[in-house]
Formats: sequence, C-alpha cells, structure tokens
Amino acid sequence: MKRKIFMLGIMLSVLLTGCADTVADDVLNTEEMETEQEMPQTGNNSMESTETVKEDAEKMTQENKETSRGMAAAVVKVTVENPSYSYYNDGSVDADAAATTLILTEIRKESNGITNEEDWFADNGLEKPMSVYSDEEYRYEISGDSNVLLYNPDGELLADLDFSQYRMAEEYKPEYVDYINQRVNYAKAKDGILYVATAHLTYASSCPQTAYITAVDLSDYHVVWKSEPLTCNSDTFEIIGNSIVCGYGFTDEDDYLKLVDSRTGVVTEEIPVKSKPDYIIKKGNNLYVKTYDTDYIFEIQEK
Repeated sequence: MKRKIFMLGIMLSVLLTGCADTVADDVLNTEEMETEQEMPQTGNNSMESTETVKEDAEKMTQENKETSRGMAAAVVKVTVENPSYSYYNDGSVDADAAATTLILTEIRKESNGITNEEDWFADNGLEKPMSVYSDEEYRYEISGDSNVLLYNPDGELLADLDFSQYRMAEEYKPEYVDYINQRVNYAKAKDGILYVATAHLTYASSCPQTAYITAVDLSDYHVVWKSEPLTCNSDTFEIIGNSIVCGYGFTDEDDYLKLVDSRTGVVTEEIPVKSKPDYIIKKGNNLYVKTYDTDYIFEIQEK
C-alpha cells in the first residue's frame, strides 16, 4: 500500500513539472513575440519600407508636376478684338479731353550718315531694346509677329495677348498683299493699360490702314482705344506723364515725332523730323530720337 502511494506521488510530481515547463515555455514564447514586435523591422521589411518611401516621393513629384501644369494652364490667353480701322474710343474718356502735357525742346540735331545703329546706342549710353525687355512692372516678349507675352518681374507668365486680328486691313492694293501684313512692333504698360504698336513695312499708299497704337485694359483685356492710322511705326515709344511719344514716317512720306494722349489715343502734337523715327528712348530729362539719317536730342519738360 505504501509503495502504491509513493509511486502515485512520483507520477504527480512529474505531471506538475511538465505543466510548469509548458507554462514557462509559453511565457518565454509570448515575451519573444512581444520583443519582436517592439524591435525595428529589418531585412525584407526594411526594403519594403524603402520602396514605400520612394513610391510616396514619386507620387508627390507627379502631383507637383500636375499642379505646375495646372498653373501654366491658368495663363490668360486672349485674342484681342480689332474694333475699327479708324479711330476708336470705348467712351470711358471723352476724346475732347485730350491734351498735351509734355513740352519737347530740340537741343541737338545732327546727321548720322546712316551709320550703324549700334554705334548710336553705344555713343549715347543707351540700351537697345530686344524682343524681350523689362520695366518695373512687367517683362515683355514680342512672340512671332502677333503676340505679346506679359510676365511678372519674377518671370512668371501672366498673359498671352494675340493681335492676329490686326494683321490684315480692309483697304489695300491687291498687288501689295504680300507686304501689308502688320506686326507688333512694341508694347509697354502703365497704370493697368497695355499700349501696343502695330504696323506694316511698306508705303501707306499701298495700305493706309496701318501704324496704330492700341490701348488694352489689363483688368479684362478689352480695347479702351485705338489711334487713328499712320500714328506709330517706330520701333519703340515712350510713355511720359500722360503722353505717348512715338513716330511715323516712310520714304517719300511726311515724317513726324507724335505725341498721343494716353487716356484717349488722340494725337495732340506732331513734331516734324527729317526722316522716319526708328528709336525713341528717354534717359534722364532727355529724349533721344534716332531717325533713318538724323539723330535728335530733345529736352523733356512736363506741364
């Protein structure tokens, strides 16, 4: 009897020890799992994480590109209406209010012997305007024959203005049709108005509907006024006070420096010059004018 009890005790002890070992193993396994969860992922998991970061970066880059394309698509593109082939005014300012606020006094006049224009710019310390030029408000680009591109000072394109409706006229001699296409010569803005000069490169007798300045309101891109024809075919013009100083002339035609009221587009004064004005550039209180064969300097006074 005693022997049986002893054997049962041994068996019970073995069973209890086995259970304890199992419990201990379970505890260890649980602790290892928790430790593994707390440990940073390595090996293949790390590679997967790296790939995820790359995918996220590529996604962000693509989104930035799409945003940039969206911003570029927001650039204003306008075909500017041609309202008339004669003088036009939208009525916002009465044409009768036109007045000259500028006095130009000739202080030098000399023949240039039809010299290289580069010399004229260099001798007078002037910068020759190119197809891209800037002022304090905008950077301008004459694109092709008919488009004016406006950028802000940081180089962001704001607007693309198409003047293709200004290329052809209603009145011209058919034999000169290949020579009367009018192109944008120059453009400049002041106080929210863009002034654009368009002209062809042949005689007025071939097509008298040429050499205009057009004023465009940059708030909604409508035409405020368009000058009478034969007003401006110079390569540049200047805006001084409320006057636009430009020039018109051609072989065997009368040649003038013209003052145009910037509010109305009315020509307020014509100053005869010897030949067609090409460049009109303000420097300090002087206005430098290069014509085909004669150079002028005018003193500028504002009333």
